[in-house]
Amino acid sequence: MTKERFNRGYRLLALFIVGISGLLVIGHNEHHLSFSFPLDENTSIVLLLFGAVLFLLLRDLKTTHLEITDSRLSKNSGYHDFGDDIIDIRNIKYIYRVPQFPLAWFGGSLMVIYHTDENGKIRHSALREINYPEDTLKRFLLRMKEIKPTIELDSEYEKILSDKLGF
Repeated sequence: MTKERFNRGYRLLALFIVGISGLLVIGHNEHHLSFSFPLDENTSIVLLLFGAVLFLLLRDLKTTHLEITDSRLSKNSGYHDFGDDIIDIRNIKYIYRVPQFPLAWFGGSLMVIYHTDENGKIRHSALREINYPEDTLKRFLLRMKEIKPTIELDSEYEKILSDKLGF
């Protein structure tokens, strides 16, 4: 059994850490706050909230991935909060790119994968492109096309694979 794993990027974790660091520096510079502050009720709540967000981001780094097993099955986690979608790559018909929000820079796009289930009905699964680095998505698409060349790709994905368009 061979497994190929395509892990998510560190973009959201880095953005969170930079944002919190920036807030601490601004607070320190503008209000002359000391980093040796007393641990009162408000400080405890804020620290717990930051810790919870950091925990969720670290959990997502571990659980959000794409995986191809034995050149047949694709596990997609990152679209749903719990569980994996298991798709037989031989049953994939189309892969389309759909904007997730009106402003592309805000939320990115979804990669929607249409496939048939064991009863022959068309189903879909999706993944958020923002969760993965561009090179990971490109390698994933190339590998899917290598396994099943008849998969129909969205015109934007065709341009991305031919290096005429970026994510």
